[in-house]
Amino acid sequence: MRRPIGLVVLLALCTAGAAAAAGAVGKGHDSERRATPASFAEAFSDARGGDTIVLASGDYGTFKGGRKSSTVTIRSAPGARVRMELQLHGASHLRLQGLTIAGADISGDTHDVTVARSRFTGSADVDATEMAGADILFDRDVFSGINVCSTCHEGRLTVHARREGNRPVGVTVQNSLFNGGGNSDGIQVGGYGVRILHNEFTGIHQIDDTHTDAIQLYGQSHTVVRGNYIHDAASGIMAPDGTNHEIIENNVIRTDGSPRSITMGSDVGSIVRRNTLPTGSCWYHQRCGTLFVGSGNSGAPSRDTIVEDNLLGGLSIGEGSRLAVKRGNLIGSAAKGRHSGVGAPLGVGRAKG
Repeated sequence: MRRPIGLVVLLALCTAGAAAAAGAVGKGHDSERRATPASFAEAFSDARGGDTIVLASGDYGTFKGGRKSSTVTIRSAPGARVRMELQLHGASHLRLQGLTIAGADISGDTHDVTVARSRFTGSADVDATEMAGADILFDRDVFSGINVCSTCHEGRLTVHARREGNRPVGVTVQNSLFNGGGNSDGIQVGGYGVRILHNEFTGIHQIDDTHTDAIQLYGQSHTVVRGNYIHDAASGIMAPDGTNHEIIENNVIRTDGSPRSITMGSDVGSIVRRNTLPTGSCWYHQRCGTLFVGSGNSGAPSRDTIVEDNLLGGLSIGEGSRLAVKRGNLIGSAAKGRHSGVGAPLGVGRAKG
């Protein structure tokens, strides 16, 4: 039986088209591309906004990214174990998901980058010196058992920038887990307007000469620390070197080392509200759960701090320091039991799933 010539031509064109699109499936401009360590570089170079690159198991070495006009997603295939190190200097519009990150260095004018549902085995460093509203997001990641290296900052995740910055750098860390030992801080912040939202910090203790905190603020201002759950940790929020218009609210901080769950030195105009700092027995036979507002390492007293609606094991105001507002707090024995409208609400900690 002879086939119509038109049908033969059509079949030939379909076959050629399928061959040209090998490794990519999808409609219109959006496609899904499969890649291995050997083919990943070419797949990323060819990817356009809206594309997804699905990675097979393997070590992908150092990924330096690139500039895309809209989001390109890079994720592991179901069940695949994908390892890479990130060096993003001026990259844009990337979403990295479900990967093992051996270390990350993000800097320059990098923007619109998300790292989600990934496990960090090495520290992440964000140099936000050139960033403003960069939209860098860490979401539902795990930072477990990471030690400080000789060339690293002290955080499992560190964000640093100029001290004189006056615009939010645009970095958010949310719904992530910081745990598993190691001698590095959970997060170290030294930038303007960094947001630390609904994370969990646990198992963070000083194990050697390196001072280890869940959250350390150093050279920063206008940080938002909201909805975090810190427990089984030697200290909570450590900022003896200065705080400036930070917002610390709706956190639960249960320390078992330092009596000071939150330390604020030389503060200017920060807000501490609706936090729960449970009491207990800490180092030096002192009560846990203390909020300290004082002169810190610079010697300058704190001023204009707002402290309201907290449940505290204790409140200590350093000599010469003054609060702008102190109201609605329940301290010491008065903080026991349940209280409406005081302390951190439900929803504290990271979102599961």
